[in-house]
Amino acid sequence: MTFQSRINDLVLHSKVKGGKEQDLQNELDDLQYPYKMAYAGALDSLQNKKYTSEQEFRRLNTKYQRLQPLAHKVYVDFGRSHANSYLGLDIIYRNRGRIGKDTLKTIYKNLDAELKQSSNAVALQVFLYEEYAEVGKRFIDFRAKDLEGNDFTLSSLEGKYIYLNFWSSGCEPCRMENKVISKNYNKIPDKLAIVNFSLDKNASAWDKASKADSIIWHNVSDLEGGKGRVKTIYGVQAMPTSFLIDENGIIVKRFYGFDTSGRIIDDLIKIIEEKV
Repeated sequence: MTFQSRINDLVLHSKVKGGKEQDLQNELDDLQYPYKMAYAGALDSLQNKKYTSEQEFRRLNTKYQRLQPLAHKVYVDFGRSHANSYLGLDIIYRNRGRIGKDTLKTIYKNLDAELKQSSNAVALQVFLYEEYAEVGKRFIDFRAKDLEGNDFTLSSLEGKYIYLNFWSSGCEPCRMENKVISKNYNKIPDKLAIVNFSLDKNASAWDKASKADSIIWHNVSDLEGGKGRVKTIYGVQAMPTSFLIDENGIIVKRFYGFDTSGRIIDDLIKIIEEKV
């Protein structure tokens, strides 16, 4: 493999050579390049306040909001047209929520035998053919381990409200939420259990982050990372993603991202009190 780039803007201007999959990546980069150049420039101007009027600010913001989805559509379409490759399959899996299940089943069925053994294909199979967690349905039980190696099942908390939070040590918003929960832990009522499910594959990184964030509640993992079965059946594509499960085991709410107001515990208590 060879890599060549100027020191600035490595992502936009790098040239890499290294086999069939890299050739596909280069082809995708070329297709996305005009869009990325345009919206990256607009984003840079917005972030660094390189505008001189409110009108110019709105123009730049509109440009960014319009072009970024177009670049992503090129990305997804490329994955669909090159599904029988590791790159294409990775794109398909990352965007599985945007593609109809009938289309995904056809893609999976037509994968080469070698690709069907890959972690992305195995995770896609779980997504397509196993039970899937959704609001309004009963939670899906799983078995995991805590940092001391003790077994844990979600069903062991049945009868309580459960806040199930998917996170990782490298996710800054996740870490911020951990610290908010830790700071407000004394507010949590007995009928509410907090469960952190780490998507780390590295137990040491998980342990270090857990201690730094003062996690004293249920803290478990399967150490399978982003391609794990539990992550897949709960449809987690970005972190943090969380679920509130009621005392009857029904998923009543799904949360995307971290609420910067820092009111997550108060909000959970309010939801619970309204249901009681």
